Amino acid sequence: HSQSLSFTLKFDFGVDTLSVNGRFRGTAAAYRRLLRTFAVSVLNNNGRHLQFRLLTDRWLVRRAFERFVLRAS
Repeated sequence: HSQSLSFTLKFDFGVDTLSVNGRFRGTAAAYRRLLRTFAVSVLNNNGRHLQFRLLTDRWLVRRAFERFVLRAS
């Protein structure tokens, strides 16, 4: 709905709130695209910022490794 989209665009925590309150309906692929689209705002909401040193964050590096390397094999 347009109210949900407006809320998501207005606040850094908008996409997280949308996920929790269940106002988003769609396929799993559509949900993944939504999260990718608002990934920067999710990082900002979690206290992380899109910077070069983010590449040294152990959790993110491990998650990327699991996602791209292990699933590709």
